[in-house]
Parts: sequence; structure tokens; C-alpha cells
Amino acid sequence: MVTGLHSLGLYTLHLNVTAVGQMVLYSFSVKVEDECRLTSVDEIAAAVHEVVGRIQEDAISNCMPSSDQ
Repeated sequence: MVTGLHSLGLYTLHLNVTAVGQMVLYSFSVKVEDECRLTSVDEIAAAVHEVVGRIQEDAISNCMPSSDQ
């Protein structure tokens, strides 16, 4: 997650991930770096949502049993 945010030009100040059963709570604070190309709060929120979505998709695909067995 930190790498994904950094690639957007966002510096991670705080990150907390809590998992209970199948629910995950992400709490983080980021600083917008000078080289960040995102220019509005909506763009930043959408980009962060996409990063978190990719992480969730990866987690789900890693938990699924392989059909090769």
C-alpha cells in the first residue's frame, strides 16, 4: 500500500490496517508531495480507492483455492 501511494506522489504519514474476520479497516494519513500529478481532493480519493481496491483483489485471489488441484 505504501508503495502504491508513493507511486502517486503521496507520502504515507500514518498507516494502520486492522482485520477482523473478513472485514478490513484501513486508516491512513498522506502528504501530497510536490511531484504529485493529482490536483484535487476527488482525484486523490479516487486514486487511493483504486490502490486499496487492487490490494483487496490481490488478497481475495491469493485466498482462493487453485483450480489446478
